[in-house]
Amino acid sequence: MKYILLLFLIAVSLFSVAQNSGTLTGTVIDNQNLEPVIGAKIKIGNFRATTDLDGVYEISGIPYGEYELVTTMLSFDSVVFVILISEPNVRQDIYLGTVMEVEETTIIAAIAQDRKTPVAVTTLDKKEIQQELGSRDLPMILNSKPGVYATQQGGGDGDARITLRGFDQRNIGVMIDGVPVNDMENGQVYWSNWFGLDAITKQIQIQRGLSATKISMPSVGGTMNILTDNTAGDQEIKFQQEYGSGTFLRSSISYKSGTLKNGWGVLASGSYKNGNGWVDGLQTEGAFYYLKVQKKYKEHIISLSGFGAPQRHGQRSFAQPISYWDKEYGRKLFKGSDELYDYLVYYNQNKNSISSEQYNNDLKSYSLDSNSVQKYFVDFVDTTGAENLGRRYNQHYGYIPVAGVGDSVVLNERSNYYHKPQITLRDFWKISNRMSWTNVLYASIGRGGGTRARNPSALIYNEERTIDWVQIIDNNRYKQLFGQIFSTADATYDPTKFKSSQILTSSVNNHNWYGGISQVDLKLSEYLDFSGGIDYRFYKGEHYVQITDLLGGDYFVNDANQNDTSSMKVVGDKIGWYPYHNHRVGYVAWLGGYGQLEYSKDKLTTFVNISVVTNTYKGIDYFQKKELHVDGQIFYVGANDTLNYNGKTYTNDSPDLIYNQTDWTTKLGATFKAGLNYNFTDKSNAFINLGYLSRTPLYSNVIDNGTNRYFEEIVNENIYAFEAGYGFRSKKFSANLNSYFTYWQNKPFPFGVQVPDPNDPTTFVTANVNGMDALHMGIEFDGVYTLTKTLSLEGMASYGDWTWQSAETIDVVGTKFTFDAKGVHVGDAAQSSYALSLNQKYGKGGYFKVRYTYFDRNYSNFDPFSLKGANAGRDSWQIPDYGLLSLHTGYNFKFKNKNVFSVRGNIYNLLNTTYISDATNNRNGSDFNANSATVYLGPGLTFNVAVSYEF
Repeated sequence: MKYILLLFLIAVSLFSVAQNSGTLTGTVIDNQNLEPVIGAKIKIGNFRATTDLDGVYEISGIPYGEYELVTTMLSFDSVVFVILISEPNVRQDIYLGTVMEVEETTIIAAIAQDRKTPVAVTTLDKKEIQQELGSRDLPMILNSKPGVYATQQGGGDGDARITLRGFDQRNIGVMIDGVPVNDMENGQVYWSNWFGLDAITKQIQIQRGLSATKISMPSVGGTMNILTDNTAGDQEIKFQQEYGSGTFLRSSISYKSGTLKNGWGVLASGSYKNGNGWVDGLQTEGAFYYLKVQKKYKEHIISLSGFGAPQRHGQRSFAQPISYWDKEYGRKLFKGSDELYDYLVYYNQNKNSISSEQYNNDLKSYSLDSNSVQKYFVDFVDTTGAENLGRRYNQHYGYIPVAGVGDSVVLNERSNYYHKPQITLRDFWKISNRMSWTNVLYASIGRGGGTRARNPSALIYNEERTIDWVQIIDNNRYKQLFGQIFSTADATYDPTKFKSSQILTSSVNNHNWYGGISQVDLKLSEYLDFSGGIDYRFYKGEHYVQITDLLGGDYFVNDANQNDTSSMKVVGDKIGWYPYHNHRVGYVAWLGGYGQLEYSKDKLTTFVNISVVTNTYKGIDYFQKKELHVDGQIFYVGANDTLNYNGKTYTNDSPDLIYNQTDWTTKLGATFKAGLNYNFTDKSNAFINLGYLSRTPLYSNVIDNGTNRYFEEIVNENIYAFEAGYGFRSKKFSANLNSYFTYWQNKPFPFGVQVPDPNDPTTFVTANVNGMDALHMGIEFDGVYTLTKTLSLEGMASYGDWTWQSAETIDVVGTKFTFDAKGVHVGDAAQSSYALSLNQKYGKGGYFKVRYTYFDRNYSNFDPFSLKGANAGRDSWQIPDYGLLSLHTGYNFKFKNKNVFSVRGNIYNLLNTTYISDATNNRNGSDFNANSATVYLGPGLTFNVAVSYEF
């Protein structure tokens, strides 16, 4: 009997223990490349476990209570933190690196966490970037991800663009380590400024929709956060050499110290590139440097980092009719008979010898009415003085001899040069287990611009269809009249000096940008967290046009500067021919405050985020006449003016005068976001989020660059967003399914419109046309199926329905604007895209990937305000669907001393498909078809190979 009683007591005891103990599971992840760590040791109390081949660990029977969890792994810093076991199943993923560094990254960069943060997200790890980017612009690697459409536009190195869910990059918040980098005047992102970042990037995360970013951002379409490596882990030195299409060469070196004695760490990287470009005349040369010095001091991580990418590259700036690039492709898309096409080509080549009578007779031979044929003529022939020049052709370059050498070098009429170093100082202070404080100060000093000829339409071309710089230089010195040759000297200015009629100029865009972010993170209770802070940015952008080459002449005549007595300009002088070329400065000041509450317990995570901003603007114009403010009046005094007022004489040099400038004006904006994620099981979860954004307008829609006056009708844009998603995770199959709805009110027309000034109808003012609304909604799917341990299948499908929603007449300062874009599809990005890839691992370090990405329902870009009358409610021309096949392969040879030698190869557009990547509707007519569109053709087959050695 006593044995039965003893067994009963033991059973009760065991049952009691079972009811008051839990199981701890999770994955140990390398924070450098976000890959699972195999063989990591986990200790909690007296319990121990080791991660398996998937980096997963599990410890059962842990009595309820608070424990110290210790994770160790050779070559990593130990991770130690406190964890509470208070329920049957607890999941805790562990990131190796320095735990404070991991926490800092998650906090300030607002990284979305899988199965917790309720947003649609795509994350690219370091391995994928290294294997597939191949020195392309960073957006190009995202082109097979849901909602993304990226192109190289004209093909220049660094000239890529990206859209997300149909929103261009002015409406995508781009950040580097949590620091915003969108241009503060127009919202653009210039990818040439960020060359080389891939060498030290550990992760790129795309959050679609209003995103989980705490600070207020222009993230209508989403955010793109580029995260760089930290200094922890093993010491590493890596050399890499790349070669690619267009004789592209790039040499790189990177160094990571690991955590040194006394908590110091260093990360450094450098690259140099040069090449001729896949497109003719798109030479590129650039460098990249990066240095981060980091110190772990008690409960602080202090880091100082700086990087920059000085570069210069040729550009191709003008889209053209289709047959300009490819006659056969243009013929295939031409809306008319083959016979008509052939005749128009023939007439275009011989029109000087064909009489109008013969032309009219020829038209009668076609069974089309004269007006239709004439329309084809205008749309096609008259705009294609040259055709079938090939998709590599570039009209913006030629060869110029080098004095005293005899050889010729390429001279680009269109090029971009820029250097935008950015310095960041940050301090992450872990005040306690419940509180941390992060402070970031940053500065960016941008210098550079873009070159162009004063009058591109007057450039002279030789038989090879390249710019004849020699003839242009000769024309700047001598002119022929009645068979006689004369000097271009003009006695009005100088009797002997050559007066240039064609010059090269540079549109300079210099800026100084300073900012800071201060954020406090506080654990209010076991399940409730608070984050709040301020975001400050100050920006000064200086713009002017400067002479860079007189092309054989001695001076150029320009009198745009009304504060300069001399109109004879030489290299280095500022000039202009349109008012927006004036030497001007724009100021933008931004101050934002934000707060977020997050509740997370068991299977539920929810958050609410509110932010408010003040955006302040001011403009100065140094070319307009100076201002005299006296007795409540404003007088304007130029270089050759004299003003007598109240017995006092004023000239342009009088100290009482100031440059033409606006007052400061401020607009207020706000953001509200909320979301909820629920984990049904260990494998499935669902989320919803919603948000409202009252977005302050960009500087380019606040102050007119031509008049330096404020726009009329300045109002905020209003964005309403809702999103829902479902996720599934298992060892064999993982997938995400998302749907979204984004409604955008007062979507601005870039740079506004000109309307008569109601106070003086003889002059014009610039105004915004408000009331244009757009609706972007769609569904997205991405998934991975693991067929075997070495073979996986990855797929993506993204279907959008993006339409304009307005049809109305709007009174803009007394001028009526009527348009009807109701139901018209938004242009400039593929509304549908699909991708499928097969990924094979082989040997001990080999991989082979083949990916096919297909784009369709891409409507050419257009102005929705042009849709009126007979064109009301009319879709723009739809670009032909196309698909691209890419191949990625490589092998990592690992040695016993842990050194790694790697070879990689990438082929893009493997089938050499001819396709249109970008198009603008009705640039050569008004037919809404291929005849009247201008386009860029995407690049053909290109490749990149690389070898690297890491030790």
